[in-house]
Amino acid sequence: MATDVKEEARLLKEEGNTAFKNKRYYTAVEKYSKSLEVFTDPVVLSNRAQAELNTNLNILAQIDCTAAIELDPSNVKCYYRRAQALRALGLFELAFKDANKCLELSKTDKSMQKLVDELRGKKNVAVLETCPIRRDDYIQSQEKFTDVEIEFADVSNAELKKEENKVHVKTTKQIPFIPKDYQDFVAGVTYLKDDSMLLAEYFLNP
Repeated sequence: MATDVKEEARLLKEEGNTAFKNKRYYTAVEKYSKSLEVFTDPVVLSNRAQAELNTNLNILAQIDCTAAIELDPSNVKCYYRRAQALRALGLFELAFKDANKCLELSKTDKSMQKLVDELRGKKNVAVLETCPIRRDDYIQSQEKFTDVEIEFADVSNAELKKEENKVHVKTTKQIPFIPKDYQDFVAGVTYLKDDSMLLAEYFLNP
């Protein structure tokens, strides 16, 4: 039975790899997700993270890399991909830490040294703009949360008024149906990412 489960997961992973090679990244994410539902494999988590990086789903990529590292702490690709995700999010200090870990595990790889040099001395962004993402049950991390210092920029009354007016703009978008799987969830978040009010309702609806 265990062999059948691993074989099913392997076949789904291969389908994901094929989709990735053909640059069908969303399909790749879907196939990797189905594989992970059958069997949790750090390689598949790492592959899905790369597909997520290629579609600018940097938060999800960071989550997948963290889960993969917990299962395989020596996986250089996961540290490298997490560093890329953190860099894209503007969390340069955390990205630098992962880049150094990459260099420690793979001293001969020039791309690792290049990433370290690029991140050295960079500070985290003052304001991190993002939306909440719920992690799948099979990639819940046991890692302790890392404190990140964020400075809030001063905003004038005129700018606040402008933002208030934006909230009252009528939208033609509708809240998507309750997601049935990982792909539906990502599609819903991507669709509503520019409408904070509808995005909030999407997460709060039972």
